[in-house]
Amino acid sequence: MVLNMLEVRNVDKYFDDFQVLDSITFDMPSGVAAVLIGRNGAGKSTLIRCVAGLLRYEGSIKVDGYEVMDSPTEVKRLIGYLPQTPPVRGDLTGYQIFNLYLDLYDIDLDIEEWFEKFELSDAIDVPIDEYSGGMRQRLFLAMAIAHDPKLILMDEPMNNLDSVGKSILIDIIHKYKEKGRSFLISGHRLSDFITYADEIILIDEGELLFKGSIEELFKILGIAKIYIYSPDKKIVGKIDSLDIKVIAGNRAVVESENVYDAIKKLVDNGVTNFFIEEPSIDTIIERLGRHE
Repeated sequence: MVLNMLEVRNVDKYFDDFQVLDSITFDMPSGVAAVLIGRNGAGKSTLIRCVAGLLRYEGSIKVDGYEVMDSPTEVKRLIGYLPQTPPVRGDLTGYQIFNLYLDLYDIDLDIEEWFEKFELSDAIDVPIDEYSGGMRQRLFLAMAIAHDPKLILMDEPMNNLDSVGKSILIDIIHKYKEKGRSFLISGHRLSDFITYADEIILIDEGELLFKGSIEELFKILGIAKIYIYSPDKKIVGKIDSLDIKVIAGNRAVVESENVYDAIKKLVDNGVTNFFIEEPSIDTIIERLGRHE
């Protein structure tokens, strides 16, 4: 019986003599969203490409029990992959590209209905070269999950997503986790993922520094501030357990040692327009070093 959707064991990756990944080991169960964070060049994209079967590696990576390098056909159907910059011919329309993808995976679905879900109906017959960055990212997100994969890999998805795309992505993650699907998503800012991340995986210079819940990480990092924009005073005033201070006519601030708990209370009470003054990746790595 397979207990983990993803198992990574002692994975090393070299480019010539340069080691990019160094003995990376972790597990991911089904139905979770894990966020892979780290500095530029830490090895995040390389690790995701190894899991996707696009790069050879030393060690073992299993998806739903299948070794990635030994069972490429089975693994291809188990994963969905959204790269940072998908290679695509710009003269093809959205419909043509999506149809080619469906043929590749032998998928039968209503393309027009699928485009409507991603708010791309008006662009279905438009060449990709005329898409905005956010529209392109929504199209590739739609393609990545069209075959209902068990493990969805996303490399820096927030970089090019517009506000519509971010809302769609978060909704997809919540709904697909309920179906038992798993996500491995790379990024830089914790605040981009705090409402749906179950686990944080931090790597630096190819080494695994931290794996745990976002709540555990924030406890290690200590006090942080949450700025609430245009706060509804009636709602904010009901959250007695938080020390909320109005610092201007249209802004309030929460200072908490348990940022995760504070944000959960805000969201549970309908407060969603906020910004977290979070530490930089460099600061996070420094504090994790001191914690160890």
